[in-house]
Amino acid sequence: MTIIIGSILFTAGYLVRLIAMRTNRDFTITLQEPNAICNKGIYRFVRHPSYVGSMLTLAGAFLICPLFGFLYLVVVFYLARVVEEEKFLRRLKEYQDYAKKTGMFIPKIRRK
Repeated sequence: MTIIIGSILFTAGYLVRLIAMRTNRDFTITLQEPNAICNKGIYRFVRHPSYVGSMLTLAGAFLICPLFGFLYLVVVFYLARVVEEEKFLRRLKEYQDYAKKTGMFIPKIRRK
């Protein structure tokens, strides 16, 4: 059963990351000033969907083959990277406005 759940998480995470990369045409590995803030598609719900996808993929891989130390290091790496990316992007007013409305990893519930 653990392998099935792990496989589902792994696949879902891969798809979320793929959708994020295809939605954001400015997607880069290195920190660069974006041409525009991407807040469409999957980016309407969370600011870092590619990291969410990666974490789901890694959680699935962990369930398939548990290596706690490796998973811990990867999560620490991603959190450090997100903090760095947030500092970089928060210099932009458009990103600050976007961040107020959109959750970092979990969608914010909007009241109408």
